[in-house]
Amino acid sequence: MFQKIAYTCYPVRDMGRAVDFYRDVLGLQPLFTGDEWSEFEIGGQRLALHKTPASSLVLEMAVVSLEARPIEQAVEKLKRRGVRLARDVQTLAYGKRASFLDSEGNLIGLYEPPPSNR
Repeated sequence: MFQKIAYTCYPVRDMGRAVDFYRDVLGLQPLFTGDEWSEFEIGGQRLALHKTPASSLVLEMAVVSLEARPIEQAVEKLKRRGVRLARDVQTLAYGKRASFLDSEGNLIGLYEPPPSNR
């Protein structure tokens, strides 16, 4: 059902400032940057930055996202096992995502890359 960790995501308030930090201070090369989402590669893994409103409850939390193909089947399997979804499948420009809570209330993401990135 799961192939690998797709990315780790950190919420940020100011995307420009965050990209500058990860690129200029940490020396990471961006894969791409955008107003809402940016990604860096670190040793074959991806570190993503997601612009999040300051009022968001998850602002200080990193989220591990598991690559799931196809994501809809993974979601259905998890539901059958009693897992509570935090967010249903969303289709976005950079792929499909969903999220659920673990037994301790931690958020775990699911991600399916767009067809061009497979």
